[in-house]
Amino acid sequence: MNPTSLLTAAFLIALSAFASDPLPGTAPLTAEGDLAAQMVAGIDRSLDRETRHLRERRGDYWRIAIEFFDGPHTIHGEGTFEFLHKHLDWPVP
Repeated sequence: MNPTSLLTAAFLIALSAFASDPLPGTAPLTAEGDLAAQMVAGIDRSLDRETRHLRERRGDYWRIAIEFFDGPHTIHGEGTFEFLHKHLDWPVP
């Protein structure tokens, strides 16, 4: 084994000894399931909550209509056309 490989192996062994202890104030991650899906769902809930909050504070200054629904992100279009007909005199097909 050459000296560089030996030094690299010694460094990695020493590093693994330090990495096994969690940092102060932290704990190992023990969550189960699809972590990416859980993160996206949490972001979605947070954005919905903030959007509702901002909408309540904004009042009638803006003409806005927001559709809230539970489920995956899909484009319904029904509320969009209703908004266009009501506020922008969009012609009904």
